[in-house]
Amino acid sequence: SFNFSVPTNALFGAGKLNELYTQINSPMGAVHGKKALVVISNGKSTGLTDIWTDGKQLKQSKAEYIIFDKVGSNPTKPVVEEGGRFAKENGCDFIVAYLI
Repeated sequence: SFNFSVPTNALFGAGKLNELYTQINSPMGAVHGKKALVVISNGKSTGLTDIWTDGKQLKQSKAEYIIFDKVGSNPTKPVVEEGGRFAKENGCDFIVAYLI
């Protein structure tokens, strides 16, 4: 017999991205890490300028990030596996998905 636990916090919904700063590395936050894998839809960067490059959320939390932009609707297993490898190769601690 054994116990298996995979603690995962998923924050989902309108406005949740605006809470990212308070969720990263705060004692009561759901996210603990130093580098994010930012997943966006097939290279669509609409709306990302304010969120990522102006530093409203990730830069305020002092988290680094790298963007993975190869995810479409209903991603296939090879795309998901590629994203996993990309995250591992780049030392990502957590994932932020901004899919439109």
